[in-house]
Amino acid sequence: MIEQRTVEWKQARLGFFTGSQIGKLMKSGRGKDKFFGDTALSYIYDVASQRNLKEVVVSNPDVWEMYDEQTSSWSRAIQFGVDWEGEAKKKYSLASGNRVEEVGSVEHPSIPFFSASPDGMINEDGKLGVLEVKCPTPAVFMKYVSEIRDNASLKDVNPEYYYQTQAEMMVSGAFFCDFTVFNPFMKNPLHIIRILPEEETFSEIENRVGKANDLIKHILEYQNGISRKSNSRTSA
Repeated sequence: MIEQRTVEWKQARLGFFTGSQIGKLMKSGRGKDKFFGDTALSYIYDVASQRNLKEVVVSNPDVWEMYDEQTSSWSRAIQFGVDWEGEAKKKYSLASGNRVEEVGSVEHPSIPFFSASPDGMINEDGKLGVLEVKCPTPAVFMKYVSEIRDNASLKDVNPEYYYQTQAEMMVSGAFFCDFTVFNPFMKNPLHIIRILPEEETFSEIENRVGKANDLIKHILEYQNGISRKSNSRTSA
């Protein structure tokens, strides 16, 4: 298993549509003829760029550091979540009685370039589950506690988290996802919502990943064609 957030983990996910970002791919365009909206297209271009990287980007640590610095979306909020994730897992285990196993990046068994990295794997009475932890601000924590109760309310309050949990169940074959919200400053710091798989959503995600992969293939073929023409002119 490759530990999450390490260089090796980041590099293993290059070129993949991932659970944490899959919600972006679900956004359609405003017009009927636009299958992908601007947010989805931006994500597709990002993934396309990852599949078009020079080998030296991955093989040379110095080049990788420059690439990672330019493309990283790290923030103080993300760092806060990383810092408190371990404590959140401990609180979850105490509240649920479930042991949390660490996991790296899990690739879908049949859908190319599709993976997810749950915050943990769970075995509850012989059924496989995944854990997804969020550590939002106190105000957002209270919003989630008040408004999120099930699949439908999670999708309504935060669609990207809904699609993330569905993606994690898709790649792992899990029967449930315990979506866990934690804030260490609250009197009752833990809120656990059980999210269940929805086959209709699975099909929707698979369809969009497939179409996105087709689009990237077309983009790369076009780009490489231009490069070949340019090189032939230069050599001539």
